[in-house]
Amino acid sequence: MLHPRLAEARENFAAKWRRFAAARSASDRLARAAAHAQSHDCGMTDTATLHLLLLDEQWQPRRRVALDEDWRATMDILLRCDSSWLVIEQRRDEAAAPLPRSSDIRLTRSLRRRLRPMEIRIADHIIEGAQGRFSFREAGLL
Repeated sequence: MLHPRLAEARENFAAKWRRFAAARSASDRLARAAAHAQSHDCGMTDTATLHLLLLDEQWQPRRRVALDEDWRATMDILLRCDSSWLVIEQRRDEAAAPLPRSSDIRLTRSLRRRLRPMEIRIADHIIEGAQGRFSFREAGLL
């Protein structure tokens, strides 16, 4: 019979290991999705930038991470920060209204589905443009 603290430590390690394995699998899927989006030009232009804003439990910003092609590094940062909530920040330099495109909705759904096994949830997806901003949460899309 294991000591209660040892049993708890063992369970914590097992939970972290499961999160790591899920993150690695999710990282591979996200890398494939990013490659697909780039090869098929899914609406992301050179003038758009994407960041993940990691939040604490009170939804206060902790860290901003550039969402680039290095998905493994991004996933590593997400796991190290141990944040349960994040915001997708998207900035466009275009003069048009910052309304979501179908590719933005697909991105949000894909990230939400793939981050779920790691117990990371999306608090919002915000699109900022020259004429204002659009919030998926305020629009009821999350």
